[in-house]
Amino acid sequence: MVSISVPWFVGKMSLLRNVGTLFVIAMMWSMPVSAQTICHQEWQVDGICPACTAFFDCAGTPFAPEVPHSIPLFGLSEKRGYCTFNDRAGQCVASSSVDGENCWQCDDHDRDHLNMDARALHFVETFFAGQHSLGSDAGPHLSDGRWIYVYRHRDDAMWTRRYDREDRTHPACDALYARYREQDNFRERNGRREYLHVRHSQLNSGWHEVYAAGELRVWNGKIDAINNESGHFQPDPEAAHLALAFFVELGIPVADDVHVGDYNTHSATLTNEECAVLLKRHDGL
Repeated sequence: MVSISVPWFVGKMSLLRNVGTLFVIAMMWSMPVSAQTICHQEWQVDGICPACTAFFDCAGTPFAPEVPHSIPLFGLSEKRGYCTFNDRAGQCVASSSVDGENCWQCDDHDRDHLNMDARALHFVETFFAGQHSLGSDAGPHLSDGRWIYVYRHRDDAMWTRRYDREDRTHPACDALYARYREQDNFRERNGRREYLHVRHSQLNSGWHEVYAAGELRVWNGKIDAINNESGHFQPDPEAAHLALAFFVELGIPVADDVHVGDYNTHSATLTNEECAVLLKRHDGL
């Protein structure tokens, strides 16, 4: 059975041990489910707008989607403090909050010049409550592997992307993740080609507040781990429970023994053997 802690409602000592109960709690949170087809006048896919600042029904009438206001929001972590960009050093350096910006934002924008439009990313699956995936995998599911995710506040949607960071301790995993690298995230620095992994802020299309962010792992077609591992936003571990509730509501399969919570104890990593299996699937072997 799935064991989920929901401190906002029942306190730290209570546990919900039933997926059906989790669905009810998700509905109590007023997660965004609209009977109307969401449209947008400028850009839409199958009648659904993945990155809207304004929403319309199909007659073109504006409406406001439900927003779960009772859910905590997480902005950019301030643990790194404030920075300004030093042109000579080519780095973001510490500054006072008066004349600086969040150091994460300085890194993304001023130092690394990242494209912050998530619609430009590849290997992305986007989910809306009550809707199917808009990515390459048809239907409400995720393929086996390691993913990063952001439950975005700006459009009340779950954006997920394949993990793409280096893994020098697991050769098969390093080879697997390399297949999901973004060409726009390569840089030439000091005579060498360097890759900048896709960040949660990119998947969030900027530095807006989020409901949850972290990593998840899918194996045998089921989510078996989901956590809060995001350096940019550093949400509370409880946010991973909210993200899992979102996936459960869509009917995405979840393992009976799913690990959910803090990334220090609920890692989404793959073993080298598992990565080797996925590489063979990728190559059709």
